[in-house]
Amino acid sequence: MVRKLLQRGLIAGMLAIILAAGATPPASAATNYTFTLVKLECVKKQDSWLNGNDEPRVIVNGDIIYLGSGYDTGDIRTLNIVALKTATTSFNIEVWENDAEPDNDDKIGEFSITPSAKAGLGVLNKQVTGSGGTYKIYYEVN
Repeated sequence: MVRKLLQRGLIAGMLAIILAAGATPPASAATNYTFTLVKLECVKKQDSWLNGNDEPRVIVNGDIIYLGSGYDTGDIRTLNIVALKTATTSFNIEVWENDAEPDNDDKIGEFSITPSAKAGLGVLNKQVTGSGGTYKIYYEVN
């Protein structure tokens, strides 16, 4: 029994010496954050055709998470789409308006967010404007 106590004391003492010498315990894993596209609002449609509506596409970190159709100025759609990707440092969000061939798609805008600064703040929004259209993205980061 005395031997076990000495061994335990010796091990504890060695651990104290190692930590005092500047060794640091292993770092914890980075926090992963999730991006949720809560709503998408068409503030001003991009498509200028007389009866044409927009077909917005939302991309998060390179992946299409939403492809809509029939958007007109003033339309707001509740989506609640959770992006399948998580991020530790940033989310890059792009909004495009799809066009039929042979026309090229039109980029409405993009923005980046730092998840650690936005996590837990509830539903936030960001407006992007470009190529004649304006959209407001309502999102949440957890």
